Amino acid sequence: MRRPAEDFFEEAYRNLDDELRMALDELSSLTPDPDLELPQPVEGPMWTVFDHSKRPIEPFREVAALRIPTAKSWRIPAFLLYGGWNDAPSPEDMMAVAEHWHTRFGADICAIGSGTLEFRVSRPPASFQDALCLLREQLLFCQETLEDYQFSREAIQSHAASLTTSRYWVFWWD
Repeated sequence: MRRPAEDFFEEAYRNLDDELRMALDELSSLTPDPDLELPQPVEGPMWTVFDHSKRPIEPFREVAALRIPTAKSWRIPAFLLYGGWNDAPSPEDMMAVAEHWHTRFGADICAIGSGTLEFRVSRPPASFQDALCLLREQLLFCQETLEDYQFSREAIQSHAASLTTSRYWVFWWD
């Protein structure tokens, strides 16, 4: 039986060093600065509003188009045995997290590279608090990012605010 995403997040949190754990703890108590302007949600289907000239990651020089026998993108890591190297979550944990984000935010895996995973998002977090919770999950999911993350109030607020309108999330592991 596959473990739920919440168990993955709890274990990832427990395995952090004390400094990173304290920094993540501060996320949950952060309130938006009254002067912070949250980006306005973009109306309409995402494919009509996404500017393809500003794709979150560089296009791949070579691609392989695969037909994977599932209608649920969160199952893709299991079919490809994607994950489990360096600090990347195991394929089972990637699948649990992807399913969790699909349920909450309509996030679907749309691209996989040799060390990258990209999601297309149909329902970004509706509130700043939801975005903070998601930011915490994303940092635990991709600890490669966590180690270089700037835990300043401004950086956290800006990143959380951007998640309220972001239609693509990109993760990478070296």
